[in-house]
Amino acid sequence: YSTYLGGDGRDYGAAIAVDSAGDAYVGGSVWAATGADIAPTFPTTSNALSRSFGGEFGDGFITKLDPNGGLLYSTFFGGNGFDAIYGIAVDVHRTVYVAGYTSSSDLPQLASFAAPNPAGFQGFVATLDPSGVQGKSISYYSTTLGTSNFSSGPNNEILGIAIDKSLNA
Repeated sequence: YSTYLGGDGRDYGAAIAVDSAGDAYVGGSVWAATGADIAPTFPTTSNALSRSFGGEFGDGFITKLDPNGGLLYSTFFGGNGFDAIYGIAVDVHRTVYVAGYTSSSDLPQLASFAAPNPAGFQGFVATLDPSGVQGKSISYYSTTLGTSNFSSGPNNEILGIAIDKSLNA
């Protein structure tokens, strides 16, 4: 199949993974169309973790497509700052692992060992189960990693992620 994915903003996919059933998972970032005050029209689904664009200028996204290109799941992921997803992987249980960077002080977190630093950019890793009602929550954890330094821009970017046989990211 071939399909378009996006809205009226500057959207870009930065990562893709395929599970054993042939479903494709895409991660990336959605930017506001003409500034932070106008939310983009990127497609989300009713079972999304977040259906609202909440970033200062950009939010991460995670989208799941069936083997024919049909939209199964699509959500924003991030907080009140800039968020971007650069890595995505899926395990044998179809849990999705995403990685990227954030400047959000309210990034959704669960079992985190580091608090978000509102003064700059930090890397993050999160897990989601994009199916049904469970898609509305983080599966195992969501945490920021590293320190931040706003003056030098994103310096703790996580640009990829992989899962081993023991389900470790």
